[in-house]
This record gives sequence, structure tokens and C-alpha cells, in this order.
Amino acid sequence: MKKREFNKHLNACRTKDKKRLDLSKLEALSKEIRLKMAHYVVCQRGPLIMPLAACCDSQWLHSMGYMYKTIGKTSGLKFQHTCEHIIN
Repeated sequence: MKKREFNKHLNACRTKDKKRLDLSKLEALSKEIRLKMAHYVVCQRGPLIMPLAACCDSQWLHSMGYMYKTIGKTSGLKFQHTCEHIIN
């Protein structure tokens, strides 16, 4: 998946004011698209939102260093991330 395709799918999952992600729209995407988006985020070494992490093999994510699960203080979203990330 290229950056342009990732951004297209991500923008389709935002709320009407374009400021927050709508998890119901994200979960409504096909499993194949969510899996491709998760692989793109992992390749870019970014934190994964749990609906994307749920479609991946957990053992593969752990081998890639995604061992930590955190709830964002300001957003309330659940993330799976590496030790490199600080979730606020």
C-alpha cells in the first residue's frame, strides 16, 4: 500500500469535522484493507489503533516489537505500539 492509498482510506474514516477518527467507519472497512493499512503503519514504525491491530496476527506484531497496549489520555483510543512511542 502506498501513502496516497493509505491516506485515502484514512480520510474516509474520519468524522464530519475531519478532526477525529470514527472507529465504526474504520471497522466497516474490509479486513483486507485494514490488514494492508496495518502493514503500512508497521512498516512506517507508527503506533497501531486497535481495530487495525486486531486484524493482524498478534505473534507477528510482537515479533515486530509491538508489545505494548495503551489507552490515549486525550482521545480515549486504544493503541498497540513499540517502546519508542509515547501515547498521550
